[in-house]
Amino acid sequence: MSLCFVGKYKKVINGLKHFGFYIKEGAKHTKAECIKNGNKTTIPRHNKVKREIVRGVCKLLFEKGFDEAEIKKRLD
Repeated sequence: MSLCFVGKYKKVINGLKHFGFYIKEGAKHTKAECIKNGNKTTIPRHNKVKREIVRGVCKLLFEKGFDEAEIKKRLD
């Protein structure tokens, strides 16, 4: 897994929706849950999402079976 980039908040959220994540808005963070396997992640509501957060999201997507090119296309 070599994806490591700063992502835009809206692009990351829209990408997660595309990949089948349930999105729930909290007070300061957005919670994303994978419908198929129940994996969860939390994304802070900033214009730019840190590399570490994007790396964690990519890891969840790799576990779900998506390839690197499709993940980069949807999240970057």
